[in-house]
Amino acid sequence: MSGYEAGSAALEGIAGKLRSGADEVEGVALPRSAPDAGACTGAVAAALSFLAESAAGISEGLQVAATAVVDSNESYMSAEQRAADDLSPHGPN
Repeated sequence: MSGYEAGSAALEGIAGKLRSGADEVEGVALPRSAPDAGACTGAVAAALSFLAESAAGISEGLQVAATAVVDSNESYMSAEQRAADDLSPHGPN
């Protein structure tokens, strides 16, 4: 990409990387319950819970960003097509 031009393939690639990142974050295996850490078990459980919630938020954010890139790509391509049609000597296709 350069200047104000963004190729459709580049934008699709960015969306794919964002979705891949979301899948990888979701795939992180966290223990279902805190390990026995003696007196610290409660603190470890709270930390693991916070980590799981944070990972879910990151994954969701990456998916939202990927969708926004796809939507922007579609809007960009549609605007490009309208502009090409308007400039065509034969009128819109």
